[in-house]
Amino acid sequence: MAGASADFLRWAEAYDVAGPEQRSLIGHETWLAAQTAPVLRLDSSARFDDLVRAVTHPYPGAFTWLGDRRLFVWWARPAPAISGLAPGEMRVNDERGLLVGTGEGALRLERVAVEGEAECSAIEWIRGGGRLSGEFLGKARQ
Repeated sequence: MAGASADFLRWAEAYDVAGPEQRSLIGHETWLAAQTAPVLRLDSSARFDDLVRAVTHPYPGAFTWLGDRRLFVWWARPAPAISGLAPGEMRVNDERGLLVGTGEGALRLERVAVEGEAECSAIEWIRGGGRLSGEFLGKARQ
């Protein structure tokens, strides 16, 4: 196992600078340039709301996990940081709706859909029995 891990780390360290002789950034860029279907590129340094807009309708949508189900985020906007709000933690705020903590502030969820359910406003979802403050979004629960 240690040998496989070391091999992977060597490959990963070389990914950005290696040529086409191995799986690398230049190899992937060459392959992407030859694709005839639309390619969606996401830059993780972008603001969260920009990333959500990049993958919202008609694309598959931005999602996170709510227990063992996906929560699709169809519209969101940045919100000021809330004291004590941890990344992934949800908080219902009367003035600002449904907030989720991020690494840098908060995200106000505007439109959501739990997997298998209809899209609705975050406020409608809360009123219809959606989750409460203090619950966390993130990894699928095993």
